[in-house]
Amino acid sequence: MKKGEFIRLEFTAWVKEPRELFDTTDENVAKEEGKYVEGGKYGPIVTVVGEGKLLQGLDEALLEAEVGEEKEVEIPPEKAFGARNPKLIEMHSLRELMRLPEFRKGDEMPAPGMEVTLGGRKGVITTLAAGRARIDFNHPYAGKTFIYRFKVLEVVEDPVERVRALIRLNYGREEDFGIEIKNSTLEIILPEIAKLDYGWVSAKLGLISDIRKFLDFEEIRFVEKYPGKRVAEEAPEETGKDVEEKAAGEGEEDAGVKEGTEGEEGGEEPEKEEKPDAKRPKE
Repeated sequence: MKKGEFIRLEFTAWVKEPRELFDTTDENVAKEEGKYVEGGKYGPIVTVVGEGKLLQGLDEALLEAEVGEEKEVEIPPEKAFGARNPKLIEMHSLRELMRLPEFRKGDEMPAPGMEVTLGGRKGVITTLAAGRARIDFNHPYAGKTFIYRFKVLEVVEDPVERVRALIRLNYGREEDFGIEIKNSTLEIILPEIAKLDYGWVSAKLGLISDIRKFLDFEEIRFVEKYPGKRVAEEAPEETGKDVEEKAAGEGEEDAGVKEGTEGEEGGEEPEKEEKPDAKRPKE
């Protein structure tokens, strides 16, 4: 394969020792290994060859692969998540941990195996003793060797599929985005979840950079759609019964008006209410 090519890839990866399923595109394998995620997305993925979108060892192996060829490769730690660094194992006071949001209320206490974030770094508490905690800031898979079995199914040429792949690689999900290509203009319609996600802001910058690098568009547009004025509620349709009752009411009203008119025509004047004399002195 060539660097920068978009390919459709299926794979299964294991940690070598102790043997454990790390990742797979095969739903059946995930179920067999007891790693199936309910609602998870399985199936071949579209990715870019040799551009750091995958583990370095897998990226290098793809450059030597052919379409339709199934291969297996062993990836050492230095081409995966790196070797373990003893300097990334640190001691911190229990008092410092208790200032973290998850422990501040006192509903939960630090314990070995818990993941915490200190100074923007994620680590795992390994031991607790004498009011101090040992925290390992190494990547959870640092020092691990991986076995990858993979097959390149095809080279992907469709620009919409390529854009969708770049959205996934930068943002983590792509299924709710709308993609329209008009001549040399690319329009990406944002879903509701992205409009409210602060993570989308940084992901968008990476996406723009990748689109410029791998695809050929003169203009990139991001479209956010919102409803305009609310449509006025329509009046309910009148039934036949409603029309009859309305007509009857109007008839009664007309009759009342007619009777009053006849009284005036007969010469009968309505009695006038006697008004108090405005000039009469107060008693």
